[in-house]
Amino acid sequence: MNLINILTIGPNINVENFLNEATANLDPENPESLNNVAAICLGCGLYTEGRALVAKALRLSPGNIEAQFISKMLELETAAGPHAAWAVKRDAAVLALDAARAAHGERVGEWALFEYLLNQACGMSLVVGPDTLSLKTASELVSLFPNRAEYRQAYSNALANSGHIPQAVEQLAEAQKLSPSQNKAQELNDLQQLLAQVKPKTAVVKGRYPSTEEMREDLKKAVERYVINEIDHKSFNFRLTGKTKFFTMGSCFAREISQRLIQTGYQSFHVEVAEYINSTFANVEMLDWIEGRSTNEINRRRLDDLLLASYPPEAILEEIRNTDLFIYTLGVAPCFFERNTGAFVMPRASALNNHALSEVFDFRTTTVRENVDNLRKIFAFITRHNPSAKFVVTLSPVPLKVTFERKSAVLADCLSKSTLRLAAEEVVASDRENILYWPSFEIVKWLGGHVGPFYGVDDGAAWHVSAKVVRLITDMFVETLSKN
Repeated sequence: MNLINILTIGPNINVENFLNEATANLDPENPESLNNVAAICLGCGLYTEGRALVAKALRLSPGNIEAQFISKMLELETAAGPHAAWAVKRDAAVLALDAARAAHGERVGEWALFEYLLNQACGMSLVVGPDTLSLKTASELVSLFPNRAEYRQAYSNALANSGHIPQAVEQLAEAQKLSPSQNKAQELNDLQQLLAQVKPKTAVVKGRYPSTEEMREDLKKAVERYVINEIDHKSFNFRLTGKTKFFTMGSCFAREISQRLIQTGYQSFHVEVAEYINSTFANVEMLDWIEGRSTNEINRRRLDDLLLASYPPEAILEEIRNTDLFIYTLGVAPCFFERNTGAFVMPRASALNNHALSEVFDFRTTTVRENVDNLRKIFAFITRHNPSAKFVVTLSPVPLKVTFERKSAVLADCLSKSTLRLAAEEVVASDRENILYWPSFEIVKWLGGHVGPFYGVDDGAAWHVSAKVVRLITDMFVETLSKN
């Protein structure tokens, strides 16, 4: 029995008897015989025995493609779960195919394992990616075996994953012709009816989550292709120049942005409430304080302590009047509220004070609606003092350091950021000509998991974003708006 027969062995075969028979006929000096028994060991889960056999086959025949393939497949022993196992199978097939193409050239299609491995590479990449590999291998299978319905079906799936919908339907129709089925016929009919309703030149917005390989490419390119590619900066009626004056407010991340803008030669003024109490409620309270309209005596005294020495109200108003672009960075959604009245409570700028307040006041995550209302109050304040100012909203990637609402600060932070991101989306969508969203949070949280670490690089603090990433976010922001 040859290797391809062994690899495609059916589930009803008694593998143990098969192994005993193959072992009895083993030629220890023949690489093909060694590979055959190693492949049976692979099917039986005898990984140690299989590795010993392929190692000997490779000593006898260095560069033996079949032995290299089986050796890679034996890594299934340590695969942590099904996705890892599918990736091992994909990589083993690709490794062998590349070696076979190099060895056999244009006659690679005659190699006994070629179709089997091409199909394995296609099938596994359809599950775990990358889409480019599934598209390439499925196309090749259809080209070599045009009358195989299963390959037409695979090609249809690969085309659909890559956004080529009409071509995917065509391949599904070909598969149905070759191997008719009721389910396939119904799916095909539904798809054709849907496509018939599409008006010519109708623009369909499509977004595909990038592969790991795409995520891990050059960071700037990854941000351009997969994050800021949908930022509607052309609708945003503003062009940044060397004379643009900035006013940044919100979290400590806004401070980092302001500092980077100054480093690159821009004028930027920043005012901030301490990060761990920075919320839209706190910032609305601060703006009331600036205009002398603060009605809560406790909150007014807290703001006097926080801001009066460094940021006198009239100085802040003067900066607002002179700004061209107001950048507001959302920080946290949870806040303290009085239990009896529900009024917002402004904490002091100390962690100890926060812990003490948690014993007396309610600490809760504010709602999307509350934050939308607060954002509109903040922007109305700025517009009242500077009607020509434009706005940029961004969400700080700096996490919530502590919560008094639940046991997990990680879950609390996810809820906090999700709330604020939804609020930002609603406000920006209502006036894209004057308000732009910049995805600082998405760059750090989503790309960071693939190309990071982005946190704690400079100082070991798990909540501090690295200066390098802040520079990238700010520089790309400047670059993008300079093109308007």
